[in-house]
Amino acid sequence: MGKFHLVTAVWGKRFLDRYMATTLPTILSKNNIPEFSQANDVEYFIYTTLQEQEYLVTSSLIMELKKYIPLHIVTNHYHPEKAKYDRVTSMYLAALKNSIEQKAATIFLPPDGIWSDGTLVRISELAAEGYRAVLSDGLRVVKEDFMPLFEGEFPRSDSGSISVSTRKLMKLAISCLHPYEASIMWSAPVMHDVPFRLHWPVKGEGMVTRGFTILPIFIHPETEVDGWVGALDHGLVEVAINDPTKIYYCYGTDEFAVVSIDELGFSAANYKATSKNQRILKIARWAYRNATPQNLEAVKRPFRRNFVEPTETRWNRVERISQKNIDTVLSCRKLLVISDAMVDHGANKAAAVLAYALNNLGITRWHKEPFPQTIIAPSDTAFRNISESNLDDLLRPSERKRFLRQFFRYVIVGIRSADEISKDFGVTVEVGDIDVEDWRLHIIDSVLNY
Repeated sequence: MGKFHLVTAVWGKRFLDRYMATTLPTILSKNNIPEFSQANDVEYFIYTTLQEQEYLVTSSLIMELKKYIPLHIVTNHYHPEKAKYDRVTSMYLAALKNSIEQKAATIFLPPDGIWSDGTLVRISELAAEGYRAVLSDGLRVVKEDFMPLFEGEFPRSDSGSISVSTRKLMKLAISCLHPYEASIMWSAPVMHDVPFRLHWPVKGEGMVTRGFTILPIFIHPETEVDGWVGALDHGLVEVAINDPTKIYYCYGTDEFAVVSIDELGFSAANYKATSKNQRILKIARWAYRNATPQNLEAVKRPFRRNFVEPTETRWNRVERISQKNIDTVLSCRKLLVISDAMVDHGANKAAAVLAYALNNLGITRWHKEPFPQTIIAPSDTAFRNISESNLDDLLRPSERKRFLRQFFRYVIVGIRSADEISKDFGVTVEVGDIDVEDWRLHIIDSVLNY
């Protein structure tokens, strides 16, 4: 038997209505709280305001919930002076600390989510296997389009619960995708400014998702979390879990499915037309600025959203394509990190050339290998040995193939030492053995065979 705290932070009519219409009815389905609570020691904590508490305590669904587990409504952690996401974070952090003090694991139940039947039972199985965190990616739908179909497909029981099957839920969700989700399809003509996950369609069967930030639905910290500042899906797992083998990444919605409902939201200014090169660079820049090491690990794992029995050859093909696309993004991100290291060590001209090539010469589509590599960069002094006109000619779009041939002379697969570079290329390494994550950078005194 495990000890679990279920936690929801909710306030305001909009989110309270969603909670009562979706989250609470679906977690009351047979293989969620009823079955889950029989095999485990479970308590539920709702973090809210005094005003919402008055409504919640009179709800028939809350009365139904209390038949199965103790309920605690907490109102002393609501801070209206804080921004919305900071309020949520402070509530979840308070809940997490409470769980740690009581030696309980935490299951986060956001108030705008629809949970497939069996989700909580599956989480308890994974906890029993020794996992300390379970991560699963949700999918956002347009409330106005989705809810009438959802209510028609999944009727309430006499007690008010709603039992939701994963594949039916996915089929409905994909038919009512929020514009945000549509904009992060790999082939979409526009892309949102925050591409924290990406989709690849599988014709007639669903889609593959790869996400940088994935919600830790379940977490049982190995360490204190006082140092955590941020969103649940951005940094918490790294602070709370020391052993990465104790982190479970769900493989797809056949395991369990979560859908969140939302109004259209987001202004049109957040969506911008993108070419393939621009898309790769935009995602890489976002990852460079925002992704944590755990986020970079998460995006390597495909997540299946299938609404029929998957045709394995078809899904495997799309997963391979998505992996190649992500490899390109991660390689591009690494080049951005390398560019900063060049500047830090005085190779400003090389950094400027690399930045120009990323933006204008399409190397984002050619340099696709994120595994360890060694990069050689001429020093600023070395660039003085070539004329600006010759360099300008090399950087013309019409000379892209010539530039790429030259560029890849400075990229070596694997990690090479400064001594090896000096010996193999006949150059002097001015600043060497600069480790940049799992790549290495050397600043040399000349331009190679220009």
